[in-house]
Amino acid sequence: MQLPSLKRENKLPVVLSRKECKLLFKSGRILKHRVLLSLIYSAGLRSKEARNLKLSDIDYDRMLIHIRQTKYNKDRYVPLSKLMVRGLKKYIEAYHPKVYLFNGKVIGSALSARGVQWAMKQTVKLSGISKEVTAHSLRHSYLPAL
Repeated sequence: MQLPSLKRENKLPVVLSRKECKLLFKSGRILKHRVLLSLIYSAGLRSKEARNLKLSDIDYDRMLIHIRQTKYNKDRYVPLSKLMVRGLKKYIEAYHPKVYLFNGKVIGSALSARGVQWAMKQTVKLSGISKEVTAHSLRHSYLPAL
C-alpha cells in the first residue's frame, strides 16, 4: 500500500529590489561580509558555491568565475562584474586568503554555511530591511544585465 503524498505549499521566494540590495551592501560593517553578499548577488550564486570558491576560480582576464561541482555535480562559468573586481581586489589585499576566497575560522578551510547565514543576518539587521531574507534571497534577486 502506498501512502498519499503531502502537497507542499508553493510559495514565491522573497525578492529584494535593487534599492534594497544597495542598502544591504552598504550596511555591512565588515568588508568580507559586504564582498561575500555582493558576489552572491552579482553572480547569482548559491551560498555553497560562494563558500567553495577558490582564488584560482576567479578569472580576471576573461571576467568569469568558474563554479565547480555545483548542484547536480555540474561546472559552469558566470560573469564577473567590473564593480566586483574592484571589491574583490580590495578584499584580497586586506584579508590575504590563501586557498579559498572566503576563509573559515580554521586556517585553510572554507567559510561555513553558518558563517554565511550569520553575515547575512547581521547585515540585514544593520540595514533595517524588514523582509525575511536569507543569502539565497540574493540569488533570487539577481538580475542579469539586459
